Amino acid sequence: MTSPDRFYRAALICGLAPLAIGIAIFLLWCVVDWTWLMFVGAFTICGGIVSVLVGSGCLIAYAVKSWNTQPKSRVGVRVAIASTALLANFPAALALIVAAMYLALQIQVTVVNHGPAIEQFVVSGGCTETDFGSIPSGTTRVKKIRIECDGNLEFHARRAGQELGGIIERYVTPNDWEYDQITFSPNGDWSLQNLRRSAD
Repeated sequence: MTSPDRFYRAALICGLAPLAIGIAIFLLWCVVDWTWLMFVGAFTICGGIVSVLVGSGCLIAYAVKSWNTQPKSRVGVRVAIASTALLANFPAALALIVAAMYLALQIQVTVVNHGPAIEQFVVSGGCTETDFGSIPSGTTRVKKIRIECDGNLEFHARRAGQELGGIIERYVTPNDWEYDQITFSPNGDWSLQNLRRSAD
């Protein structure tokens, strides 16, 4: 492989590698929802910028070195392909950031029921309402809630004809990102834990 071709190959790798890695990290985060993957994604974006700059330098070197030694049509097509691979990183990064923010800025409510069956469980507040439906004994329900406006977040439940209720978050905003767990004990009592704050 000639020297100009090595520069072209390097430019192509510098464009495609961060693109593939960034998408893979995002998809993995969507599946496992590990918080640390968000930081890995941020570092990947920074690394992708460096990679695009290096790839651009390699592409310029390829064009200069091959302009008089290879057919110009071939050089033009290769430059267009590599340029597309490099530039595609910017709209892709923006799209992944927007998608990650949309998915992350939600409140995840987990209901763990070790007690008697719950006939209905509803979370309301923040200009939204989410129905968890019935929650049999020994069952866990998880839902993510997108907050539409400022306010408090509370739950209302019905068990054996008895109405239950409590406050999950005293103040929520559309930019909130919390992990709350409500656990019903075998005797029917309930407790609330904010998992993200506990982790911090």
